[in-house]
Amino acid sequence: MFNHSPYRPQPHQESSPPQGPTDLVDYSWFDSRFEKLLNRFSTLETVLTTMEQKVLATNAVPEVSCAREYYSVSEFATEVERGEYTVREWCRLARIHAEKCESGRGDAKSWKIPVDELQRYRDHGLLPLRYLR
Repeated sequence: MFNHSPYRPQPHQESSPPQGPTDLVDYSWFDSRFEKLLNRFSTLETVLTTMEQKVLATNAVPEVSCAREYYSVSEFATEVERGEYTVREWCRLARIHAEKCESGRGDAKSWKIPVDELQRYRDHGLLPLRYLR
């Protein structure tokens, strides 16, 4: 006479009538699903907090003394983990901001790289390639 679908709430088999509209619906599935989602959210929140702390720790730039204005090519190369030749080529091709200083070998003057250029390089990378300086 009455077709019971798995998607329909089953009528109470008890002798007492339902007390309200919520008595016909079984909310245990929602409760268990909510609990699983809450656990997953707290796990993700913990992982995100850990990742944020690691990023902040790795991005922390050590304070440079105010008296320093320039890096040498070898110091800059060490900081960016590249070879000195590569950094000199970047200077020559204007891929980083650099200036010639008065010291060097004979007519070939050495390069000096401003301290602010290190952070600019870390944030934005190399400047676009220009063919003529």
